[in-house]
Amino acid sequence: MGSAGAVPGRRRLAMPAAQWQRNQYVIVLAVFLSFLGFTFVMPFLPLYVQELGVTDVAEAAFWSGLALSVTPLMGAVLAPVWGAAADRFGRKPMFARSLLSFAILMVCMSLISDVYQLLAIRVFWGVVGGFGALSTALVTLNAPREHMGRAVGLVQSAQIISYAVGPGVGGILVDHVGLRQAFYAPAILYLGALALTQVVYKETRDPPAARKAARGGGGLREVLRLPNFLPVAAVLFFAQFVDKSFGAVLPLYVAALEPAATGVASMSGLIVSLGALAAAISAGTAGRLAGQHSPWRLMLFSLLGGMLVCLPMAFVDRTWQFLILRMLLGLLAGGTITLAYTVGGLAMPAHGRATAFGFLSSAAMLGMALSPLFSGILAGITLRAVFVVDALLYGLALAALLLARPMRVSGQQPTTSPGVQQPPA
Repeated sequence: MGSAGAVPGRRRLAMPAAQWQRNQYVIVLAVFLSFLGFTFVMPFLPLYVQELGVTDVAEAAFWSGLALSVTPLMGAVLAPVWGAAADRFGRKPMFARSLLSFAILMVCMSLISDVYQLLAIRVFWGVVGGFGALSTALVTLNAPREHMGRAVGLVQSAQIISYAVGPGVGGILVDHVGLRQAFYAPAILYLGALALTQVVYKETRDPPAARKAARGGGGLREVLRLPNFLPVAAVLFFAQFVDKSFGAVLPLYVAALEPAATGVASMSGLIVSLGALAAAISAGTAGRLAGQHSPWRLMLFSLLGGMLVCLPMAFVDRTWQFLILRMLLGLLAGGTITLAYTVGGLAMPAHGRATAFGFLSSAAMLGMALSPLFSGILAGITLRAVFVVDALLYGLALAALLLARPMRVSGQQPTTSPGVQQPPA
């Protein structure tokens, strides 16, 4: 992907370093608070489905899977729409709209009385979303090119760490106050993130020519013209597909590896937490390395490592072996999503960045939505097949990159940010 050209028309001065760094940290903290709130309660959605009257275990699992899958599916459809709205009307207001909507929906979750209302809220959650694409656009908007990978890595690390911490804290909360009351805690965190960004984050307005370009273009046809957009979207789809495949089968696989062992839930939780911690380390490291080396080449190594680690997972016979491999996967492939968004962001013009990130986010969320369904089907044949397919998917992503045109976007490139126009000489 080549670098974006300068926006025609009147140029604006670069944002001071202290402010764009402050913007980065504010968005990262807002992302952490938001995902932390989400993970307080969503892992326990099957219990809430039963509380709503679906007592049969198989039916509860079906409704839970449907409710969890429908949100990213709707988000995959509408993320580009919200991205285009952000480019046209302002990214910060759209980010605020998303956080406020989530807070309201969390309160609504505590008030419902049947599973159909739960499904309706989850559908609407996907409709009003766009949070992931907006946070990535905001955190990278004014960052110099050599710092873009680090910015994306910080956001990804914040998400992953929240997934490692949230369920444990949320479980304690649910046990003490109950599920219905627990929904108010994430609503408070969403409102806290909203207040933080409204007070501290400073958004620069695009020049008139850029705003006109955002109104006149930014559709799928324009995004597809970005060099190697499709390979990057494929990497995001496959990487998220593999990542979400573990949730559907992990406890079952742990139980199958050592049927006589006790503490399946605690061991599964340990594997999830350590894998998330390793992935968070990898995401942050990948973001820093992307400022010094080619993120395209780093992504190739990341995918190769993921493929080589996933395949042995299908052939282990002890839980500790699987634990080690899961941590290795986090370390080797945890930075893949960071690198993919970095590579995509380096090719995006500032005036259409939220729109382009919206389409990339659609590819990622589509992988998130489809993975539990297909993993469940594969698990019905054999649990080990899931990890064989995961290795094949990493291989397909690797092939997509190898067949595409390599991108010269290393940290040694000129430091002009695609999101910040430098003052005229």
